[in-house]
Amino acid sequence: MKKVDVSLTLTSDESSQRLKIKGEYEEEKKHLVMVEQGEVPTKMTFDFKKRILTRETTDYKITIPFENKKETMMTIELIKEQQTLNLKIKTNTYTYKDQKLVVKYQILETNEQIEYQIEF
Repeated sequence: MKKVDVSLTLTSDESSQRLKIKGEYEEEKKHLVMVEQGEVPTKMTFDFKKRILTRETTDYKITIPFENKKETMMTIELIKEQQTLNLKIKTNTYTYKDQKLVVKYQILETNEQIEYQIEF
């Protein structure tokens, strides 16, 4: 795995967050792994081949599959509670080029708009 500097921007209807973090990129598998530090560290893995973002902590695991202009199911696993929630999302934009990803999606149940931008 190759160490990379990652610029991550997460924008939702309620907030905007911009981070500069270290990550590791595996060219063959097209995986980017990052750890967002905080009270509870969050491990983020983006699989560019399958177009899946996974966010994990000791409390939860969120898996978000992106298919451009299509509806998919985001899965939230609550680890301690041993419960799984599914939310329908629609990917409005998915572009990946020259190690820059832009994803805009909508959680259909709440109508919340979310945008990820990842550069490395």
